[in-house]
Amino acid sequence: MMDLAVVTEDRLLSGHVLQAHESRLFHQNRTEIEVLFRPKDPNTNLNRLRYHVRSSEDLKEWISDERLCAGDTFFIFRQTSTWGRFKVKKDAFYQVSDYLKVFPFFVDIVISFGFKLTDDEKFGCWNVRLGGASGGSDRCVELAYSLRHVEHNSRGEGENSWSLRQCGVYQKYNPATHTSVWILLQPSSHLYERICTILQNPYPEDQWYGNLLVQMTVFWSVERNWRSYANDMSNTLRDLRDKAFSSSVGVKMDADFSLVFSDYQDVQALLVKMRKDCLAISSCLEVISGYHNLVDVLGRVNDNLPDPSITLSIQSLQGYFRDHLRGMETLLADVGGVSHVLVQILAYRNQEALIHTSENIRKIAETSKYESQTISMILKNTRQDSRTVKALSIVAVIYLPVSLVTVST
Repeated sequence: MMDLAVVTEDRLLSGHVLQAHESRLFHQNRTEIEVLFRPKDPNTNLNRLRYHVRSSEDLKEWISDERLCAGDTFFIFRQTSTWGRFKVKKDAFYQVSDYLKVFPFFVDIVISFGFKLTDDEKFGCWNVRLGGASGGSDRCVELAYSLRHVEHNSRGEGENSWSLRQCGVYQKYNPATHTSVWILLQPSSHLYERICTILQNPYPEDQWYGNLLVQMTVFWSVERNWRSYANDMSNTLRDLRDKAFSSSVGVKMDADFSLVFSDYQDVQALLVKMRKDCLAISSCLEVISGYHNLVDVLGRVNDNLPDPSITLSIQSLQGYFRDHLRGMETLLADVGGVSHVLVQILAYRNQEALIHTSENIRKIAETSKYESQTISMILKNTRQDSRTVKALSIVAVIYLPVSLVTVST
């Protein structure tokens, strides 16, 4: 029977998924790849932490067994902007992915990046593959995932000062050399700095623990801004809540807030944003849960239970994300309540305004009718006066000559 993994891979590979998205994913004439390296041997001549690759020739020096077996290697691909293309030509990207034999599930994560006009990707699936003999301790571990997180931008204050972004992660652990190769897609500046700090430390004796430290750094870096972001969202909602809950339903009073349709639009925009936030946090939880399960599986396979501190650290991280999710879901429910109250107030005031307008129109119509009758009467009187004047004029014309004769005599 054909292996299910082979069938799945063939399906993904035969679709040529990446080729269909090359134009929006990769730059046409620019290659900037940053390589972070931590050697196993501190005495090696590869003692620098950061290397910048700007051509295919430079890249060849890094995608070789000699280099990749000498320590942990991180390939960092950045975009021109949050919704821009990667600053790498397609040939250079394929040069890395083909040499590493990256499993095809990583393609789904890559195509969620690139040039976009709308935020249409909400992909955050966890993927893992274990290679090697079943039950053996020397198993190649390959995993990939993407995480969505919030970061400050340079626009405005409050909720407008935050943007929802994503980071892609790929790791392949080689049990023969006890080294790992990583691919990071658009890491945040905080995550980048934290990884650089980790790589400055000596190479860990327990490589699996070293990999765990990097993974936990990724997860905690994604978690760090959610609380501040939720507080800003809560402050934004508070202003709208005050408008909704402190305004009179009937005739607008002088002390009432000014409620307009744009307030309802703001609430709806907030609803859309917070639904995305809940989806992003849920996706992060699924990824962390998947990694937790992987740690347990590898512990059982290698007859080596995970260190309790590792399990507790992951559980603590999951607790933070669950708390963020509960808080965001509570805010989402509050926004729904505010939206309902706002639409009721606006509908009632609109109905009252229509009634008031109708009454004014009726009064105007009655006034117009009265004025029309008055004008008709004036016109009638005018016609009568005109006839009288005309008769008098005729009489005057007839008798005027006689009067003149009499006067002259």
